[in-house]
Amino acid sequence: MHSFIRLKRFVLFAVSVGCAALLAACASPDSRRVPAPLTEFKPSLELKQAWKTNIGNAKPYLFRPAVVDNAVYAAAANGAVVKMDASRGAVIWRARLNTKLSAGVGSDGAHTAVGSVDGQVYVLGREGQLLWKKGLKGEIITPPLVGRSVVVARTNDGRITAFDAQTGARKWTFWHEAAPLSLRITEDMVFADAGLVLAGFPDGALAAIRLADGAAQWQSPVSYPRGVTDSERMNDVAGAPVRINREICAVTFQGSISCMEVQTGQVLWEQPLSSYAGLAQYESKLIAVDERAVISLYDTASRQRIWKNAQLKNRALSAPAIAGLEPFSAIPNTEHAEATPGKPLKNAPAVVAGDYKGFVHFLSLQNGELIARAKTDGSAITAPLYLQAVL
Repeated sequence: MHSFIRLKRFVLFAVSVGCAALLAACASPDSRRVPAPLTEFKPSLELKQAWKTNIGNAKPYLFRPAVVDNAVYAAAANGAVVKMDASRGAVIWRARLNTKLSAGVGSDGAHTAVGSVDGQVYVLGREGQLLWKKGLKGEIITPPLVGRSVVVARTNDGRITAFDAQTGARKWTFWHEAAPLSLRITEDMVFADAGLVLAGFPDGALAAIRLADGAAQWQSPVSYPRGVTDSERMNDVAGAPVRINREICAVTFQGSISCMEVQTGQVLWEQPLSSYAGLAQYESKLIAVDERAVISLYDTASRQRIWKNAQLKNRALSAPAIAGLEPFSAIPNTEHAEATPGKPLKNAPAVVAGDYKGFVHFLSLQNGELIARAKTDGSAITAPLYLQAVL
């Protein structure tokens, strides 16, 4: 199910899938993992559902939409790929590929890419027409990265391959040794300046790959594997790296948050933390969801944690996102502050995350206090949340 929630003049796109797709178990015999009950609070943010639609089933994979300008591109396991108007939900075009899909969607508006169960990369044009498809030797579970005239796809054997977006001609393949055991989460890639693709790996490494030739400009560990058994040494980079000024920040499972210089990979700052969800960024602030679904906000300038909120503990939260784009600078610099009652600033951005029961939670970026909650169809929300202004 794909839902939009109107937030003043913003919309939120939430992707919900079945409980079986959750990385963290929906219910666990371990009493330490029992999901926290929903707490009562007085909402200070008004929410209204703008529209919702059903593209198709995602099981057993995790699909994520792409939002480009005022359009949403989404896909499902049954081969459906759809472009919709973001403000109204109207279908602009719909394609049906004769295959079972396992990853998507990546798009820059001109080219839309998805991956199939049998390792095929499909690229569609502006009107939803199939432009080309290419086969890779490996499973594709991460949405392709599209832009800068290339389509970059990765397989679970540690290979990343770039294709010419228009013709499908293979440009290069980068290989990083696969870890013996991984979380099978989507290992998102992002573009950086000076023609780089940033990609994290299950062994905790982050690589800056040159678009020109596929060579590594640098590779640095976000964290190092620890322990004796393969499960103890699991150290996947979770979610997509985020950029704050000249720093690239990433987080690992059973590891840490690390921020590195974008051109050299030199580690500038690190903080112990274990996450399967990933990070979000707003100005110089970094938002993280740890493996127990505790949300924290860090100031990368002072290297301090500003607040944390454990009210959603063990609710298997999605990666965080930011709702609202107004300038915001009045965050108190109080290390290790807990979420405390108080009014969020008017028009201030909110931290957003979805949980295993289909609830979407809004927290004040100022102090971490819960300010709103919305219910979707009850399915787990495991993909990151996408936001954009209503035009």
